[in-house]
Amino acid sequence: MALRPAESGDESFLRALHASTRQDLAVLPLPPGQLEALLDLQFRARETSYRQQFPGAEDSVIVVDGKPAGRLLLQRALGAPPRAHVVDIALLPAYRGQGIGTAV
Repeated sequence: MALRPAESGDESFLRALHASTRQDLAVLPLPPGQLEALLDLQFRARETSYRQQFPGAEDSVIVVDGKPAGRLLLQRALGAPPRAHVVDIALLPAYRGQGIGTAV
């Protein structure tokens, strides 16, 4: 397992990751295409909110066996003692329940 900085090329992965955390929405009786539109709206709103609330937060992709497996968004605060705030952490379903999130 490793962390690497998130890059602009990771957006499709991050969108898919977000969708994997919102399986609860799949039960909604939405017309075709509406679930995808709702997930897109949520993703964009969340990213905008994170950038406004946590400027300078470190956005990392969690990599397992060379493959993107999740995301860690971390806000560091200097001071005595230095602190870190986990803004967001998520893993794809295939990587959940294996202790990866705990290790991160």
